[in-house]
Amino acid sequence: QRQFPLLHGIDCVPRYLLLGGLVFVPVTWPLFQEVWVKQPPPWSVQKHLHDEFEDPGEVVICSQRLEHEVTFGYHCQYKVLERFNDIPVTSLSHLAQLVAESA
Repeated sequence: QRQFPLLHGIDCVPRYLLLGGLVFVPVTWPLFQEVWVKQPPPWSVQKHLHDEFEDPGEVVICSQRLEHEVTFGYHCQYKVLERFNDIPVTSLSHLAQLVAESA
């Protein structure tokens, strides 16, 4: 079963990666409670939380889209980023590494 960071400032500190006007963050318990307190998370998040996955790593989602012409038409808020350049994303730091290697 996945263990999310639980407490702000103790084991959960703000981390994000800004990529072309899209903000990517790892799912944490405080974020989970804030975003999905009144309704269940979308299936794209639920399937990564299910305990049938042996070691899915850290779930990375697009938390928001900054308004700009390069992000026009993107509808990705709170969707899981599964792959970057066809490579499975296992954590936010892994995503940063993949971005750096692609430049």
